[in-house]
Amino acid sequence: MRSGKVVEGVNKTLDTVVAQMFWFEEILDSVPFPVSVTDMEMNWTFLNKAAETAAGITRAEAVGKPCIKWNASICNSQDCGVACLRQGKGETAFTQSGHHFMVNTKYLYNAKGEQIGHIEVIQDNTRIVEAVNYQELEVERLAKNLRSLSQGNLDLDFEVNEGNEFTETEAKNFAEINNNLKMAAEGIIALI
Repeated sequence: MRSGKVVEGVNKTLDTVVAQMFWFEEILDSVPFPVSVTDMEMNWTFLNKAAETAAGITRAEAVGKPCIKWNASICNSQDCGVACLRQGKGETAFTQSGHHFMVNTKYLYNAKGEQIGHIEVIQDNTRIVEAVNYQELEVERLAKNLRSLSQGNLDLDFEVNEGNEFTETEAKNFAEINNNLKMAAEGIIALI
């Protein structure tokens, strides 16, 4: 009788633990960024759904395999997220297939405070990087035009670089700015 209650208690405890594990797995799977967890030897212990898609490997296939299976351009290099973390730097970045990625890596600890693994979160920053690069070029052109105008030179460069899928809004804004600058220069020429 007594052993039946013990077994029942153990089963309830296991059910609770499994339910909690499922709950936390669901939470991580809902994160839109790739999240991967490795042990201290850099073997995968977990991938969320976004990481499965990015790595082209299922969670079941990945567990126990080295994280170099990402095949990212930073794998097995000094820019690897874990390599950077071990050097005291929790962030790194890489470019691959025309996209710019930011990798944030942290240590994972057990209840005793011992390092037991790593967690990496990868974010596609392509839109931000492309927009900043585009804006830097166009601001430089605009500044050059304004310097020329301040020196009385009305021979200005009104071209605007064509935007791409990530910089359409910036291209429209700079086209409008340059169009207004062109109208101002034409107004000055008409006055002269």
